[in-house]
Amino acid sequence: MKGLYRWALSSIVCLAGFAAATGCGDSDGAGGGSDGGGGSGTGGEGASVGGGGADPGPSAQLFSVNDNDGVVSFARPEALEGRVDPATDLPAGADTDMYGPRDLAISAAHELFVANENDGAITIYADAMSATGATLPTRKWKGAATGLDAPISLALDEETDVAYVVNSLANGTSEKAILAFADASTADGDVAPARRIEVDTAEIGPLQILERDDRLFVVSQLSGNATTVLVFDDASSLDGLVAPSREIRDASWGNVLSIYIDDADRLFAVDAGTRIFRYDGVSALDGTIEAVATIDVDGASGLSAVAFDDAGTMFVADRSLAYVFAFDEGAALASGVAAPSRSFDSVELRSPSRLAFVRP
Repeated sequence: MKGLYRWALSSIVCLAGFAAATGCGDSDGAGGGSDGGGGSGTGGEGASVGGGGADPGPSAQLFSVNDNDGVVSFARPEALEGRVDPATDLPAGADTDMYGPRDLAISAAHELFVANENDGAITIYADAMSATGATLPTRKWKGAATGLDAPISLALDEETDVAYVVNSLANGTSEKAILAFADASTADGDVAPARRIEVDTAEIGPLQILERDDRLFVVSQLSGNATTVLVFDDASSLDGLVAPSREIRDASWGNVLSIYIDDADRLFAVDAGTRIFRYDGVSALDGTIEAVATIDVDGASGLSAVAFDDAGTMFVADRSLAYVFAFDEGAALASGVAAPSRSFDSVELRSPSRLAFVRP
């Protein structure tokens, strides 16, 4: 069954690539290749959303960072299946002042924050739900005072109005700091971080930072692609040299690229291959841990991110296939091979590396 599903999905991806190259199957977007800025992608909600009837009103949107290539979003993602059009498409380049996007965060006021690794900047767009095409940021953090040097990930704590940013160490910098920017909702320009949390650990290779309940989680890639998650309690009070409160690792991990923490205190770790690991009670986890469930996604090739909607649908990005898989009641999945409930792709969805679910 798994081989049959993988064969079918591969055939769909091949057909999708042919459509992108020839322009067929893309009725609203302008096409675009796999690496460039892509098309305008301002079409409707996708082929799987039924037509007719009254306008259902504003919908939630699923946002994806196309690794180094832009940000796209999809309306009513819970219903999408097959080849679809995005609700918004912000391709990287001069028209958006976005260069090397690697992560995103979206505030309750629907401001879109993007970490631009190649530009050493955080770009901020006023209305994430509608920003599309040639849209320049309304604010931008960049300059010597910011300490931004290939920022790879960011997280918002809206209760304290702080943005936490980690730089990539891939460019040779020796800095091992978490930058905390105050007044994140209004800060602009060459603004200095209010605090610098110098991470007191022998080795760190930041991939992602996440904030939950005044606690920071940093996914760190170590030598040999081993992965660990560094946890910092009481984040709002941290400054200067600080050792992690805890360190989480699992001997079963291959190369974990990202994590997701839900409101039920469950952590989902996404392996770069085909597996998702689930852990309960993340606020108390410490040391070497074992997953409650290890889910092997049928048909996957190179998973990169996971996010949930309010109904419990789990969305999983596959960076290699440029696909999003959807699992109804994803948190309840048991260990073993799991076939997705639905899946979709888009001409504008290229190497999706981070997901965020945003309410209207």
